[in-house]
Amino acid sequence: MLPVSADVFAFMNVFSYDISYMKNSEFLFVRSSPTTAKIWVEKFIYKIAIVAKSLLDSNSRHKEQTHFGHLAVNTLEGNSVRIRRVDELSFALDIGVDSASQTAIRDGQKMVYWSSEMSLDLIQKRLGDMGMWVVDGDNSCTSVICHQS
Repeated sequence: MLPVSADVFAFMNVFSYDISYMKNSEFLFVRSSPTTAKIWVEKFIYKIAIVAKSLLDSNSRHKEQTHFGHLAVNTLEGNSVRIRRVDELSFALDIGVDSASQTAIRDGQKMVYWSSEMSLDLIQKRLGDMGMWVVDGDNSCTSVICHQS
């Protein structure tokens, strides 16, 4: 995910919710609150790990079910945690395969994101096509992507 607007996360800190979750970009925003402080402990992370392992062992066809954000939200539902599911498609651009023809950010789009399975070369190409991947002569850059190597 790459924010392109300074206020991209402003809507996430809505005090009536403890957690905001964006399914497509796999983004989980946890607000500091008494509720999340009680639940977000080592035992909770261990519980998610057990669920993830059982899904992976069962060769689940639904890969999105094994993403941390999805598992955390499903585990927290019913635990007095106020969860807000956010449709990021209304303010974000997925630069994946289906958006190959888009070369600019539209008004109102506050971030770009891509699948965790998208290759680094394709990410660089898409961001370059939109003028968001620039490495200057002094090797400074306008965007940074972290990925597993």
